[in-house]
Amino acid sequence: MKRLTLAPLAGALLGSMAAPSAWALSITKTNNTFGSVDQSSDTRMVEIAASDITTGTGIILSVTATLDFSKCEDSVNTNGCVGGDVDEDSFANEIVFRLTSPDGSEVNLVDAGTFQVDTPFSLRAVITFDDLAGSVLPAIPTNGTFQPVGTLANFAGETVVGTWSLFFQDTLGGDPLGLHSFSLTMETDMSAQPPAVPEPGTMLLFGSGLAGLAAWRYRKQKTV
Repeated sequence: MKRLTLAPLAGALLGSMAAPSAWALSITKTNNTFGSVDQSSDTRMVEIAASDITTGTGIILSVTATLDFSKCEDSVNTNGCVGGDVDEDSFANEIVFRLTSPDGSEVNLVDAGTFQVDTPFSLRAVITFDDLAGSVLPAIPTNGTFQPVGTLANFAGETVVGTWSLFFQDTLGGDPLGLHSFSLTMETDMSAQPPAVPEPGTMLLFGSGLAGLAAWRYRKQKTV
């Protein structure tokens, strides 16, 4: 008599019911236009077009922002800090970064005073701002992924299409802030709802179906 084996079939059926399917579309946009401010402010923008939404609703699930910037004691150019007295500080507490969505929602990434006053005379950092990061922003700008001052989840549920603006400011004079690049990565909904997780009733029905299938195959094999 042949052995009755349902494991492969059960695995296939469970896999079709429970296996996650890709339902988030990731969009990344970058602005590499250099800018420098000293006791002043400026704005950089990235544009998300409707054509960038290749599938799904274009409704935001999550946002992360990556900034490459320098804070210098003397001057700054596209390569970073230039000159400066190593005995002087660059006062990173003057830095402000704020992100604005196409819908007009604002999230502060860095406030004046977020970083400590006395910082190296010449520094450059690449920071990714992510609500899910394990650490808050350090006292001195450092490469890595950190939580922003505000909450990027405030953008969830808005449309991704349109102009995103990064406001950057150096609040006091004497040591400029340079922004080398500004990048956004956004996850958007590819469906009206995420894939459904089978409920207990569905799993009970599935189990009953397996039991019936087992009985049918048993009877069939006995007649062979």
